[in-house]
Amino acid sequence: MAALFALIGTLLLVPGGPQDVTVVQQYAFGSFDDASRILVTPEGGIFVVDPGRQSVIFYSTAKAEAHSVGGYGWLPGSFDRPTGVASDGVNVYVADYGNHRIQRFDRRLNFISALSTHDTSDAALRFGYPRGVALTGFGDLLILDGENHRLLKFTAGSRFDPLFAAAGINQGMLGDLVNVRVTPGGTIVLGERGALHVLDLFGNELRVIRDDRLKDLQGFDADDHRIVAVTDSALLWLSMNGTQPEAITPVHLMSEHAVRGMRDVALQGDLLYLLLRESVLVFRVTAH
Repeated sequence: MAALFALIGTLLLVPGGPQDVTVVQQYAFGSFDDASRILVTPEGGIFVVDPGRQSVIFYSTAKAEAHSVGGYGWLPGSFDRPTGVASDGVNVYVADYGNHRIQRFDRRLNFISALSTHDTSDAALRFGYPRGVALTGFGDLLILDGENHRLLKFTAGSRFDPLFAAAGINQGMLGDLVNVRVTPGGTIVLGERGALHVLDLFGNELRVIRDDRLKDLQGFDADDHRIVAVTDSALLWLSMNGTQPEAITPVHLMSEHAVRGMRDVALQGDLLYLLLRESVLVFRVTAH
């Protein structure tokens, strides 16, 4: 699986139309039990969420020594199925699914605090079984509430934002939630099985992209021009401005053994990090 191979296809990367691109594997790293999420920071730090080990692993670079936090439990620094991670370079936030909380760590993965509203009597701010977490450029915390199928926002001071909760995305019934991401420009992308929702910073839905191939959505990432999504066996690319399902073009893996079990993906410049169950493959993307 670590052998070099290339992915060659016609991809819609920018609003101007399809381009020929070459996606070539550079190297592989990591050893996980059942990894599910990957996050690459602007500084090049890499976080991997591994529910199989009940842990979050951090690499300052892809070739650096791994540092981790976790273990099964409910005490600070332990998890009951971590499902998402977000970082602003100083703080690290982890969605702790079974414990109905978001744990906050410093950049060295030392525990700082936890946010939990599951036992509150105020239904508006109560969340449970968080499926993902993200940070805006203003330091606001977005929580994908798996219990109530909605997206919540807490300000940088950990205050619940009721106006965001009342925005359009939470007026409908979201389905099987996957993850939430925020682009460098501040656009929010929320994924559920079968659809990707593009939102503004207030939680208003700008567009929704539906496609049968997204029914097996495992993970995704986005920048200000493109969204890259993975299913169990395919990469799907689309323009951030695309509104039609035809904007999605599958890329077939050209290798001796088809890559299966893709879990998530992360973008950083011309690098693409593809998370598999047990390792990470790093590719360089070149447009022609």
